[in-house]
Amino acid sequence: MDVLITHRNQEQTIRRSLDSLLGQLGPSDRLVIVDSNSTDGSFDVIEKYYVSESVVMDFESGLSRGEGRQSAFELGSDEIVAAHIDLDVTYSPCLSTVAERYRDLRAEREPGLLLFHGGMIADRSVVDAAGGWRDLQVHEDKDLWVRIAEQFPVYYLPVSIVEEHDNYEWQSVRYRLRRLYSNYRDALRLGIPRARLERSIRNHLPLTERWRDRRLLSLAARNARDGAFDTLERYSFDPEAHLLRELPFGSLVESGALPLSRLDVPPELAEYRSTSAYPGMTSYASDGGGGSAGGHSR
Repeated sequence: MDVLITHRNQEQTIRRSLDSLLGQLGPSDRLVIVDSNSTDGSFDVIEKYYVSESVVMDFESGLSRGEGRQSAFELGSDEIVAAHIDLDVTYSPCLSTVAERYRDLRAEREPGLLLFHGGMIADRSVVDAAGGWRDLQVHEDKDLWVRIAEQFPVYYLPVSIVEEHDNYEWQSVRYRLRRLYSNYRDALRLGIPRARLERSIRNHLPLTERWRDRRLLSLAARNARDGAFDTLERYSFDPEAHLLRELPFGSLVESGALPLSRLDVPPELAEYRSTSAYPGMTSYASDGGGGSAGGHSR
């Protein structure tokens, strides 16, 4: 299995994260890491791990996260890939067990996409057939999930592979504003109407935050025409139920964009059972909740 990783400036967490992943890889598994212009010393840390045959690395400047994931995908070669793996996370020792569950599924049923809390696993041929990751900064994985679901089954396993998630970047006001702008730009490029995003702001954000988000949405709308995609154009998203800038997991399911085959948790993964789609302060809760406006998402 190739574990695809995009990375930028995670010096505070990178050692713990890499150690937690490398400690559970099998002899034929590899970490495929694309670093996008790190400036904090974390690239030097990755280079020290590069001596291992279990690590493949590349350095590319100026990539969006979607472009970085696609670059890592093209560097790999295994028939099965794991993705949505980030180096601000310490991972529980269960990724290999989740991967075995996917191998069982593809043998019992058919290849597709397995979603779980903290990542995804799919056949390389499935990702290829869906067109791979595209030039998006925040919603690149969800865009791919929906395109995969149009051709292949999507399996949902409610377990978490994440032990700890430390997004130190979120402490920066500049980072938070840039991230919110990217949320709106990605949502617009994927086909969510501006009017629905505006209604979502009105329904879910306090008055003190609405002006900020409306200005960010206006700016994003001026720049969203370039390279627009239509992945979500034909689905109806409820702005009263969800904070749509986040495209929360529940909104994708409820709109029909992401039909799921929900799986039972096997005994060997019982201790990793989870009730939310991603850990930490996110809006990806599997019950479709809108989440905290001040929270961060992976």
